Order: sequence, then C-alpha cells, then structure tokens
Amino acid sequence: GGSPLGSAQALSGWTTFNGSADLDDVATLQQLPFPFPHYLKYYSQVWVSSDGLLDFDSSFVQGALTSLSSSDGQNALIAPLWDNLTCNGCRINAAWSENATGVSIMAIRFQGMSFASSASAEPLTFEAWLYEDGRVSVVVESFPSSEASRSSIKCGLEPASGKSMTVRPALSVGSSLPWGSSPFAVSFTPWFMPRKNGNATVPAGGNVTLEGAFEMAAGLQGYLHFYTSENPASWYDRTPVRISQRIFRYFWVLTGWDGGLHT
Repeated sequence: GGSPLGSAQALSGWTTFNGSADLDDVATLQQLPFPFPHYLKYYSQVWVSSDGLLDFDSSFVQGALTSLSSSDGQNALIAPLWDNLTCNGCRINAAWSENATGVSIMAIRFQGMSFASSASAEPLTFEAWLYEDGRVSVVVESFPSSEASRSSIKCGLEPASGKSMTVRPALSVGSSLPWGSSPFAVSFTPWFMPRKNGNATVPAGGNVTLEGAFEMAAGLQGYLHFYTSENPASWYDRTPVRISQRIFRYFWVLTGWDGGLHT
C-alpha cells in the first residue's frame, strides 16, 4: 500500500550508504529519532548492517552473527532480510514521520542490494518500518525471481536474551514468506503497544499518564514493570503489575422461550 511516510523527513546525522564503490559486511551505529521498544527494553541507537540486519546490541560485531534464536552474546535484533548481501550501486538511507494516529515511524530503506553469491541477478529492494509503539513492518518491493527458493534468508525478531524462550520468544518467519511474489509485506505487532510515556520517569510525589493500545487477541496477559531507584541509582526495586485482556460476548437465541430474560 505504499510507504506510511507521506511527509517524511531525512534523518540528520545518519550515514547514507551510497554504492559508488562495493560495500560488503559494513555496519554503522545510528541514532534513532525516538526511543524504540523492543521486547522489554527501549533503545536509542541501532547498528545498520549492509547484510539487511538491524541490531540494538551495543556489543554488535559485523559478521559475527549466524542465526536467529541463538545466545551468542549479540542479540536484540530485527532481521528485515538478513543474508550475505553486497551493495554495489545501491543506497541505504532512512527517514521518519508520523502517521494519522500520531505514532512516529522510521523507515530504513535498502535499495538495489545484491546477494553476494549471485551478484549478477536482478537487485532487491526492501524497507524496515519501526513504529514508536514497538511494531515492525518489513516491505519487500522487488526480489530476484531466480532466488525465490533461497533458504539462507532470515526474517524475524530476536530479544536481548537471544533465546527462543516461551515467555519472550524469538520469531523467525523467513522460510514461510513468498519471496518469489514481490511486492509483499509482513508485520510484527506486539500485544501491548505503548503510545505515550512508556519509558517515562515518574518524579517523586508526582504522576505520569501512560497511554497504550492492545492488539485484539483473546486470552493474553502480560506485565508492566515499574522500577523504583535511588538517585544516584545504587539500587532499584521492580514491581510487576499484571494486565489481562478478556474478550467475550453476550448473546441469546430468540425461540419460543426467552430464557426468562423478558424485556
């Protein structure tokens, strides 16, 4: 349906990869235009890799990662289209804007990329959209038809733990996507989406209004964590508050007997 960045602004201070020369296995640390919630943490910076990978881990080393759902010490990542890619004549840049509901969105665009093992194939172009409330969308605009059966592509999310846990699982969907049928998009939507003050500090004796939205899904529950700390922060206490969502409906069938409900 096209980019949500109708009046997008280029991000100042960002390094724009411009493939006037071959770029392979290159990554730069970039500042985000807003704090981005990924699983249980907020991040203000992201490593942007020419291999189609976004990593929030401060210890990230280009080329050291091999798979999703691994505890290799470099985690907290988003894989829009992660593979061994090269950038020859390509362009990687970013912009941000707000949608109609006031949620900021950043789009990172990888244009004219190539697979290192088949550089002669037609180029691929894709975008990763990061929403201020934690949603992630991957939009694949063009993909070489000759690589439709490629099994090495990774697309998904991974928490800071890196593990495929029950509570905070990594998600890997690359094997189920229609790579040969571009354009297409895939969206990752958290159950609870903080819309305002999700990462706010509450002053002593004060209050802060927390606004959020819930994905429409039955039977889910989660926790908000409130941290109390001394200043300077030599200690902290965490208080979890459980949030449950109950989706149900009232109904009855009108027959010869109305169940005693009457009017």
